[in-house]
Order: sequence, then structure tokens, then C-alpha cells
Amino acid sequence: MNYLAAACVLMCAALQGCGSDPPVDGANDAGATDTGDAKRLPMRLRAAAFVDEGLPLVLLGDGDVLDLSAAIQGGHVMYVAAQVENLQSSTAEIQAELRVPETGAIFAREARTVAMRPVDGETNWWQPDIRSRSQVAHVPACPNYDKELSIRDETWQLDVTVVRLEDNAEATTSVQVVPTCRFSDATLQARCECECATDYGLGECP
Repeated sequence: MNYLAAACVLMCAALQGCGSDPPVDGANDAGATDTGDAKRLPMRLRAAAFVDEGLPLVLLGDGDVLDLSAAIQGGHVMYVAAQVENLQSSTAEIQAELRVPETGAIFAREARTVAMRPVDGETNWWQPDIRSRSQVAHVPACPNYDKELSIRDETWQLDVTVVRLEDNAEATTSVQVVPTCRFSDATLQARCECECATDYGLGECP
């Protein structure tokens, strides 16, 4: 009987040892963690200008011209976008700030939540849905009421930030741009040049 009892004790110990192994679901949990880590990879940005609906974005580098566009509500804006690596999301917040290069002071800012789509031919890169101008930042540049700083034909610092909404991670890139009026219509060109010069006065532009 003593031998039988000892055998039972050994068998129970062996079964308990097997029961301490991690369950299969634990492996699935580890995989979910890996996926979460992948979503939290650092993002990398390329600042870009939106030209028109359906047209490719134009990547911006230091010294590039950034068009001043007539806004529907009046005045002139700059359409700013970004291409983002490691976003892995169909929505994001895009923020664009026009800063005085010498001081870093914010002159104009705009932020909005936009729809994002993969960039054709580039793995793991995303950009706003360029089928609509509503999906890029509209930086309100003009009318310019500042008495000293001209918007047009001067070098400004453009900061572009993208926020990944799932974890609030963000990335920022900065470029030096030259806002410029480039309208083929003479009346529109004159209005842009007037509104975006210094010390705008209500009703003084054509």
C-alpha cells in the first residue's frame, strides 16, 4: 500500500507540473503585443504641398516655393500635407504652423483630422486622401495685418506634425519655404500680392 501511495503522489506531482505550462492563448497574447509594438514604430515625415484634387503631392525641401491659394471663404491659404512612414492608420491629425524663422514665433496655424491612404508604390508610407482638398491643412496666411512681416516672397519656417490617433504618437518635420503668388489671372495675382504684403487694410485690395 505504501508503494501505491507513493506512486499516486508522484503521478499527481507530474500532472501539476504539466498544468503549470503556459496555455496556448498566451502565445496569441504575445502575438497581439507584437502587433501593438509594430503600430508604435517611430514615424517619419516628408512635408508636402497639395496642388489640386487628384494630383500628386509635391514634396517640399528647404528654399522651395509654396503657393498661396485663394480660399473659398476669402483670403489666401497654403495647402499643406505630409507623407508619413509607419502610420498604419486610415485617419490622423495633421498640424501645420508657419513660423518666423528668426524667433520661432507662430504666425499662422491650422490643424484637422484627415483620411489617410497608402502611398502608391511605397511600402508602409501613407498620405492624406488627395481626392479632396478638405483632407489637407489650410494654413491661413493672408490677409496679412502685420506691419513689418510680408508673407509673400519671403522665407518662412513651416512645421508639419502628424499625430497617430491610436496612441497619440506624433512626428514633426520642418522646412524653409517661400510663400508665393502664382496666378495666371492678372486680377487674382494683384489681389494675392496686395493681401499678402505687409499691413493689409480692409477694402484696399482689388
